[in-house]
Amino acid sequence: MKKPHFFLLIILFAGFACSDNEDNEPAIDPLIGTWSIEGIEQDGQTFDVKEEPCIQDSRLIVDGESLTLTISAPAESGTAACQTEMLSSGWENDNGTYYTIENSDRQPANFSFSENNTRLRLTINAGNVPLILLFRK
Repeated sequence: MKKPHFFLLIILFAGFACSDNEDNEPAIDPLIGTWSIEGIEQDGQTFDVKEEPCIQDSRLIVDGESLTLTISAPAESGTAACQTEMLSSGWENDNGTYYTIENSDRQPANFSFSENNTRLRLTINAGNVPLILLFRK
């Protein structure tokens, strides 16, 4: 008779031990990961670029401390050569507001998430023209 009670106690202790570990794990920021470009929005029009040569290789890669935006575009019209530019900076999430950090200068980042944090809109200025880059995780 004592053996069933002993096994029941072991099962209860094991159950409590497992549930405590899950609660203590820190949440991963939704920005962290590799984001692939899927579209560009300009003047209210959205262009699908998932199959466009060179442009489809554009990425945003974010780890816990830095983000790197790699933008790729055709070097010249009618050629297969790509021109690539990389931009890197630090970043932080301050209570849901994102900032980029360069040389201790903190600027608001133009990120917005949708579809359960699997899509990202990033607004940049190309010259004086605002562009919205659409990414999917």
